[in-house]
Amino acid sequence: MTAILVNRKTLRVAAICIVLAIPAVAVTTAQSNNTPESRTKDFYSWYLKAMVKGKDPTKNKTVTKSYLSLRFSRWYYSKAGQNVDYDVFVGSQEWADAWADNIEVTEAVYVTPNIAALHVMFTAPPDGDVTKLRVKLVKEGGKWKIDRVAGIFE
Repeated sequence: MTAILVNRKTLRVAAICIVLAIPAVAVTTAQSNNTPESRTKDFYSWYLKAMVKGKDPTKNKTVTKSYLSLRFSRWYYSKAGQNVDYDVFVGSQEWADAWADNIEVTEAVYVTPNIAALHVMFTAPPDGDVTKLRVKLVKEGGKWKIDRVAGIFE
């Protein structure tokens, strides 16, 4: 009888520990998904995979705006932003399907606690041509959002 009580008590303590640990894991996971690097990689993965499927991902304004700063989003969806003759997110008129599976993001450099910059590289095998971008992000509403994209030409 004592062994059963100890086992029940042990199980109860273990269950409480598990329940208390779950929110801590969820917060850590949410924080790791909200770094400038992860937000940038997530955006480009989503964006390029949609392009490969022949879709215009920016038609889904809700998702697009969730990745862009308010300033960049307003400009992009304005008349001026829509009249640009290249894809502002890849810095070019052309892109390669292979980019969707070959995205590299450098470690962010923090200009301030709420402004970060990093580089994005798209590689197109088999020749290995690399397209490079400089991406500036700002923290808005607790989330890192893309605020500016510029091509790097070497």
